[in-house]
Amino acid sequence: MRVFNELQRFDQWWSRLGAAALLLALSYGCYHWYVLGNAVGTIGPGDHIPQLIAIFATVLSVLFVQMITLRSQIDERGIRYQFFPFHRSYKNVPWAAVSSVTVRTYGPLKEYGGWGYRLSPKKGKAYNIRGTKGIQLHLTDGEKILIGTQKEKDAQAILNRYFKSSNALNL
Repeated sequence: MRVFNELQRFDQWWSRLGAAALLLALSYGCYHWYVLGNAVGTIGPGDHIPQLIAIFATVLSVLFVQMITLRSQIDERGIRYQFFPFHRSYKNVPWAAVSSVTVRTYGPLKEYGGWGYRLSPKKGKAYNIRGTKGIQLHLTDGEKILIGTQKEKDAQAILNRYFKSSNALNL
């Protein structure tokens, strides 16, 4: 293997359940407003602006979560990652900027407060979608970046190939 590629999405059961619950609640509201002519909460059947806001906010929320992706690539040039839609293009980390790198087990809740794009004063940045495995980077400028992975063995194999001074930290 010469290049490591990984694409992750929020497609866990709880994410799908949350999206289904939001769309079900929206369907309930639309049925009451447009078929039965009843109010839902404080929004009545004639309140068209609040209805449209509720519909668009719900649909956009579901679509936003579904379009979040974490892409990572490791090759002879270094490590590239993109946490879309927060990053429009890949962030490049050349090997010369890396002081140590390892694949490690971490506690998403304990160390970073959950999944997604996270910042910790002590641990640095984390980009993760699911699980407890990540590629931990310590950069020469002192920055720390954790990139979540579901392919820890493949990631470690490619890191062993390209990052020769593997004095990896296992925090």
